[in-house]
Amino acid sequence: MYTEDELLPINLLQHWRFCQRQCGLLALDNIWQDNVLTTSGSLFHEVVHLPDEESDDGLHIVRGMRIASFRYGITGMCDVVEISDDSGNRSILPIEYKVGAPKRDRSDDVQLCAQALCLEEMMDCTIRYGAFFYGKTRRRLLIELDDALRAETLETIAAVRAMLQSGQLPPARYEPKCLNCSLLDLCQPKAHNHHRLERYMRELYNPPSETK
Repeated sequence: MYTEDELLPINLLQHWRFCQRQCGLLALDNIWQDNVLTTSGSLFHEVVHLPDEESDDGLHIVRGMRIASFRYGITGMCDVVEISDDSGNRSILPIEYKVGAPKRDRSDDVQLCAQALCLEEMMDCTIRYGAFFYGKTRRRLLIELDDALRAETLETIAAVRAMLQSGQLPPARYEPKCLNCSLLDLCQPKAHNHHRLERYMRELYNPPSETK
């Protein structure tokens, strides 16, 4: 069991899955800046995160719910949790709101699965599904929290914790997705790639002399 001071913010898992260096800049160097995309996402969540509860015909809805798992050492907030009770059969559905559209990677899925792990511990239940509501499409997308996703989530938790313990900032790697990153100017991944190429060329044409 982890203590409260050892709990990792769940949002770090999403950052890690999207870009390990972005996660390191945020968690280790406390560096962050917003761009149009991140600002629109923050504004989108401001309304969702207002604490609120409502019940209607067996469905209880909680908004802005604080969550934590001391078993896995994570903490965060659920945008919305729907709790339904059908003839004594309780069903819990965490819902994460995203301003854009579904991503090609699994970063959002890992974030949602981590929320479910917290809810399972807090409410002594098993959660089979989670959902996203995407502002761009105005649709809800249901995903299965299967064993593969759970394993991937636990691996991500371990990786982020290892990075924090080592204090080592992950290297920069330029990819097309960097163009939409709010930390592009601070990270300068192209410059890091250029330096690596220069070092490789120097070592290729000027190999270190062997010691006798």
